[in-house]
Amino acid sequence: MSFLQHHFAIIQSKFKSTGSHSSTSLSAEKEVYNTTKQDHGKESALLQRLGIWQKKISRFFERVQSIGVTASMDDSAKRKLQIFNLLNFLNLIAGVIVPVTGLLQDRNLPAAAWLAAFAPPMISVLVLTLNWYKKHEAGMIAYFILYPVITSVVYLNGINLGVDLFFILYGILAVF
Repeated sequence: MSFLQHHFAIIQSKFKSTGSHSSTSLSAEKEVYNTTKQDHGKESALLQRLGIWQKKISRFFERVQSIGVTASMDDSAKRKLQIFNLLNFLNLIAGVIVPVTGLLQDRNLPAAAWLAAFAPPMISVLVLTLNWYKKHEAGMIAYFILYPVITSVVYLNGINLGVDLFFILYGILAVF
């Protein structure tokens, strides 16, 4: 936007002067140019900060994905474990948001609702911990046994927290 403003001011000053540049039109051009330079400096500083945050977030996700990865693993096993770790981390984040939302509301929720809300993040923590200690098979078994059990408990109590999407997730993870 500042680029357009700069050129618009130059064109405007050319129309005001009748073929020759007056000292006021030149000073107006310099002022617009200096203002444009300052705005560009602010924008580049903001872009630099965003770039730094983007790199930090990217490194963080790389660290999460590399939990439990060893040098002896082949590429296919590494990719599967990285996807599994990222999936469990995102489940952990989503699983923390649900109880926090429940805490912020004034309604009293039954104990089964709190169990249903806190169980998925606890399972994700368990799986990520098992992967950290390089117990990959135990992590997979815990994930594929505990999530269906918790989902069944949720449905038995008549609570529907959008758990239907977990079954789609099971289908995707059946590739493992």
